[in-house]
Amino acid sequence: MPDTQRMISDIILFICEAKTKKERLFLYDEFSPLIKNYKFVFASEDGGIPGYAFNKTFTAGGAIRSIFKTKNIWVLDPETREEMKTGSSSYKADYSIAFDTQALSYLVPYLSNKKGASIPLDFKEVFEFIAYNEVNIDPLPYYYENQKNLEDGIKVDKIYDNLKAYAVLKTLDIDWLKNRGEIRSTLQEAELLKDAQEQMSWLYMNLNTRAKDDLSLLHLQLYCLLLKMSLLQLKYPSSEASIYDKKMMEFMDFCHLELAFIPQRETVIAHTYFKQGQKLRFFKKIQKNKSNLKSILNNMAWDLFHIRLLEKRLMIKPIDSERYFFSALLTFDKDLIEIMDLCPATSCVFNINDNILLPFFKPTLQQLVQAEEDSNFSINNYFNHEAILSRETRMGNTINNINNIVEQLELEIISVSGK
Repeated sequence: MPDTQRMISDIILFICEAKTKKERLFLYDEFSPLIKNYKFVFASEDGGIPGYAFNKTFTAGGAIRSIFKTKNIWVLDPETREEMKTGSSSYKADYSIAFDTQALSYLVPYLSNKKGASIPLDFKEVFEFIAYNEVNIDPLPYYYENQKNLEDGIKVDKIYDNLKAYAVLKTLDIDWLKNRGEIRSTLQEAELLKDAQEQMSWLYMNLNTRAKDDLSLLHLQLYCLLLKMSLLQLKYPSSEASIYDKKMMEFMDFCHLELAFIPQRETVIAHTYFKQGQKLRFFKKIQKNKSNLKSILNNMAWDLFHIRLLEKRLMIKPIDSERYFFSALLTFDKDLIEIMDLCPATSCVFNINDNILLPFFKPTLQQLVQAEEDSNFSINNYFNHEAILSRETRMGNTINNINNIVEQLELEIISVSGK
């Protein structure tokens, strides 16, 4: 890492770990020439509200979750900072509520009921929220999760039906829903079919693109992390200090040496899993003698992928005059909700000229590990400049070797699980 970039990384860390807005503003102003291409987004008890892309829980068991813990956010960038110097800053932002596969699976039965039967009151709450004109919804997580199924003729038909259901969700008749408790679209059947066909065309057109390859790599990396976590927990189920140290050391060595990156959120998840075991319900299906562990872990990797996708979408360059784009996820997966609530971001920083986002959490990974009583595991050695430089120089080789890493981990977990 060049000295200038190393200095910028340290400045970003200082700003994100500052305790007050006043301190953040001072540091931002002090180093503004070096960080003029960066945007900072902070979880905040005051500040702007990102449309409807904030945390909300429905009585039906579904929830909307953003990557931040708070309803409000506070931003810093050169344009916003200049406005703040002459008073308050006002800016436009775009937002969306994304659907994962499970959310659609929960809602589709009510959308496909041609008899127009009334929906349960708890689900009516969800549909009424979706139907507001101000609520922008999108199926991008569903697209990515199901793009791999486009070559399966049987699954293609289901994908098409779900995309038609999404077309209904985009155009719900709010008055009909409120007055009669029934679902219908404001569009005619032919218009809904046309919408679904256009969505299918988009999926096929984007089947082989660089962006898709990058996201496929991200999914594989998350799958690797989950394989390694599960492998270690199955081998060493105890949570006593010495065993915890062993699991954390092996996991961190794997991230550092084999993957050449250390993901903060997923390492916090590993830390919690190694302490709680199956009490962390996200991992409740990870058991010895399970015959479909690879499939289970693959689906779990998609769950983590959806969280990462929310982060990546923060970097979208909005059209027209919007300055930011915020996204949240609608899901009925309680285990995913648990994971998202486990480590929400306190801030996110990204460079407008590249595709790298830095999330920050509290407590930090280092603070979590250091708080463990009787633990002798030291995590700091993985984050010194020498270790960071080592990972950067090896990243390209590990990316090229990712399929071999996956294959080896799958063989190991089959051996350990007994299936």
